[in-house]
Amino acid sequence: MPGAGKTVLTSTVVDYVTDLSQGQNVGIAYMYCQYKSADNQTALDIIPSLATQLVKQLAILPPEVEVFYKKKLNSQKLPQGQNWSSRQSIG
Repeated sequence: MPGAGKTVLTSTVVDYVTDLSQGQNVGIAYMYCQYKSADNQTALDIIPSLATQLVKQLAILPPEVEVFYKKKLNSQKLPQGQNWSSRQSIG
């Protein structure tokens, strides 16, 4: 349903929730998807973007994130399937 204002409405909600969470121990991450690009919107495409948004909101980078980043930087490729789902919470 093009032109119905879904993106504008969603942006308004994201802004509102972000404002409400100021000063709280809450992370906000969001992703806009397009139905025409469904092939490029797999979990392995979306999860790194959401994780990056959450990490950027941290005052101190957890050591696990730094180790993961360095491994990725050295290999220049994303982990495959099970490696993503087996990661423990870093919060």
